[in-house]
Amino acid sequence: MFSKILFSVAMVSLVFGSAHAACYSSGVDWTGKSTVQCDDNTSYTIQRDRLLGTTVLRGYNGNTGATWSQKNTTDIFGKRQSGTDSQGNRYNCTLIYGRWSC
Repeated sequence: MFSKILFSVAMVSLVFGSAHAACYSSGVDWTGKSTVQCDDNTSYTIQRDRLLGTTVLRGYNGNTGATWSQKNTTDIFGKRQSGTDSQGNRYNCTLIYGRWSC
């Protein structure tokens, strides 16, 4: 699961960041947290809580000051995703019968 998240973060950086940006991971600590720092002045934190079934991603662009966050939850109620985009817009989505409803 963590490798899929790290791959997603890398893809976001590749698509929206500089084509020449290199990113470096701190690795995962005992709390499930990882920090990714890129040489294009962007950074990401990934916090995975296996007990609660949540993953929280936060991103920061040092060039623009923009931040974003996303929380993914999987529990007995299903899959949910919520967050705030770089413009401050909030969203809440639920996976219902294989389709995301926001």
